Amino acid sequence: MNKCDVIKRLKRMEHEECQIVKLEAKIVGKCKKYFQNLAAIKGILNRKTYALSIYKEDLEHLKRYNEELEKLLEEKQAHVSKMQEQIQKLETELEEQEKKYLETMMKMDQVRQLKELTETYINLQALPDHVQGMTLKDTVEGKEWEHFCISMAEHTEEEREGILTKLIQHQSAYKEQWHKLILGEVREDNQTS
Repeated sequence: MNKCDVIKRLKRMEHEECQIVKLEAKIVGKCKKYFQNLAAIKGILNRKTYALSIYKEDLEHLKRYNEELEKLLEEKQAHVSKMQEQIQKLETELEEQEKKYLETMMKMDQVRQLKELTETYINLQALPDHVQGMTLKDTVEGKEWEHFCISMAEHTEEEREGILTKLIQHQSAYKEQWHKLILGEVREDNQTS
């Protein structure tokens, strides 16, 4: 090998070494850029992961809040349903009380009219245990008050009817109404007992 060949070969080796150095510099630049991009991506990923964790916490909080609201809604609906039932019950009771009040008022009005017409006064508070009152009877000397008190427990229904008939015999036009008022009151209380 001659000197020229050696020089050429050395120059070629030097040139190849320069090419390798340039290639290394390019590779280092690309690696640097790759690692910069990788670091940027990791930063973005970390920020997105943090934001996602915050969203997940918010979502869990909203789920719990929604469950609490649903539970509260169910409780309120149950309360409203219960209140509606109570209102319905109270309305029914009120209707029954109004009906009983009207019946009582009609009965009291009927009793008042019968008292005035027949001059027989019955103590309605003594019913159903006793039929107690006074009646105005015609006597030789004029009109006279006759008191009466019948214990309903001591007599059968037939005996009670007989006693009442005897008491109000002179007012036969109103006898049926008195029987209905007095004995009807006693029968109602006996049926409810």
